[in-house]
Amino acid sequence: MRSMNWRRMLRVIPPLVDTLVDLSRNTNTGSVGSNPPLIPFEHSSIDEGYCLECLHKHINTANILIREALQRFDSREPQERVLEKVRAAVSELTGAEDDSKFATGKVAEINKRIRDLRRYIWEKGYEFEIPSREALLEIGGNIQGILKDVYDVASEKRRQIISFVRGMEEKARRLREELEKS
Repeated sequence: MRSMNWRRMLRVIPPLVDTLVDLSRNTNTGSVGSNPPLIPFEHSSIDEGYCLECLHKHINTANILIREALQRFDSREPQERVLEKVRAAVSELTGAEDDSKFATGKVAEINKRIRDLRRYIWEKGYEFEIPSREALLEIGGNIQGILKDVYDVASEKRRQIISFVRGMEEKARRLREELEKS
């Protein structure tokens, strides 16, 4: 099977699912219509792919910004230049939190971690006073942990979608065979 384009799959799968579900419900042959549900996971979870893509973008950017803040800190640049990067990272965390606020499951857990980290940065005043090197490393470590979780969830979703697509291809093949017989 050739390599699948993740974004294309997310656009193509919902109409394909609806069509195949309708076909399986409207087929009078016992084998296709009596199969277990065609959808192995909640249909709405397909939308999580969009959340995950946005989370990846925001968290990866926040990770880069904190690394740049650390570089500026180490090169003894003016405090305002370090704070500029920390504030930009917090802005990315806020965007990630906002983009995933209606998510469920593992994405909702990631959202909570993002919110907790953003609140921690606020409570410590790191957007107003230059954080220590240790604080920047801690923030960076937390962001990297969140980014790893995003990758893990996205990988699992991708495996589910690939498995789902292969199952749909097999069901479509069997349906074609049954239709050709009748």
